[in-house]
Amino acid sequence: MRKQERSSGRPLTTVPPRTVFQGVQSTIAVGKEELSDNIYVTVARTGGQAQGVLACIDKNTGKVNWEHESAYAWSSPVCVYNPDGSGKVLYCNSTGHIYLLDGKTGDVLDCHQISEGVIEASPAVYQSYMVVGTRDCKIWGMELQ
Repeated sequence: MRKQERSSGRPLTTVPPRTVFQGVQSTIAVGKEELSDNIYVTVARTGGQAQGVLACIDKNTGKVNWEHESAYAWSSPVCVYNPDGSGKVLYCNSTGHIYLLDGKTGDVLDCHQISEGVIEASPAVYQSYMVVGTRDCKIWGMELQ
């Protein structure tokens, strides 16, 4: 991943390459409110077939602020916000886990295993509720706190 100068296309910053077998399979989440300096991206199969990360990248410098390591994810991350503008990041992975992370630090705020298999779908969020479908033919809903 790299940031380019608009007029010339010359690279300004580059995120160092990793050993990746699948790469980015999801849509990048762009932060707003208190997370407005960041983008969030899941990268699948980073160190082996079952490994992956959710990376928080500073959209101005290209610097990786933090990475959350887990099983790989094809699910797109979703940023969610409290009324005060503080933000969290929600994403699902290939071992059926759903994570809620602090958007600034990457600290795990909550984690649930909701499926025995891969969650390929991205969570949908409305107000304080999250809904996601799983490969084992279930639809899960949770209230976010």
